[in-house]
Amino acid sequence: MVELGLMLLMALWFRRRWLPPRWAVVAALFLGTLVINSIGDYRTTVIRADQRGWSGAGIGDIMAIDYFGNLHNLISGEARNPELTNAVMNIEGVDRQMKFDFGFSYWNALIQRYVPGQFIGADRKQALMIDFAGVDPVSTSAVTEFGFIPVTGSSPTGLSVSFQSFWYFGAMIFYIIGLVMSRWYRAAIGGNVIAQITVLLIVTPSLLAITHSTHWFFVYFVQLAAFLLPVVFLARIRKPLKPTRDTPRVALAYRRFPGQA
Repeated sequence: MVELGLMLLMALWFRRRWLPPRWAVVAALFLGTLVINSIGDYRTTVIRADQRGWSGAGIGDIMAIDYFGNLHNLISGEARNPELTNAVMNIEGVDRQMKFDFGFSYWNALIQRYVPGQFIGADRKQALMIDFAGVDPVSTSAVTEFGFIPVTGSSPTGLSVSFQSFWYFGAMIFYIIGLVMSRWYRAAIGGNVIAQITVLLIVTPSLLAITHSTHWFFVYFVQLAAFLLPVVFLARIRKPLKPTRDTPRVALAYRRFPGQA
């Protein structure tokens, strides 16, 4: 829902140069901060204990969540941010092991996302992936080093994923993401429709590169190309205009003799 709203706002900016009022942006950031830091309580409220459906909670139950209290506990240090904790522990675990995948994990992410194991079999799918001998996945590096168990549902963050690949040089991955986004954005702000569509679709994976994984940004371009390129190709095909009773003669003359119409 948030992604859809962001896409609509960016479309208004690209086509109409319209920006929401400053007070609306401040209010959205404030409300978003309250909601994000209470998302765990929200899930506990609306999902059944067996995680098989809706708990039956209503608006009153959702509003009863202590949003301000959760934010205060995070600021005061009484509560920890699970994602930041994961990043710190994972990075320290990888730094102690000094075993890296050197970017080949992006290939594994590509296979994991687009190769259907239901059709070719799990063994064949696994055979297509690269086995990093002695390299613990980033999600387990902290487990093997410190016995640290991440909170269920939390993410390792793109910081630790990039660190797993290239140590501190993994910061270059974020430079590449920023470079790609800047080039597409410049084309989009200049009126290129294809660039505008691309930015609308990849802006969310670019943000998730920080909070979840850098794999998602690069892997996403495969499905973007698979669905967008055929549409672009068909849009470039011009069919000859067939005259009808409603077709203005001037339009026909312009199509036939554009230089003399």
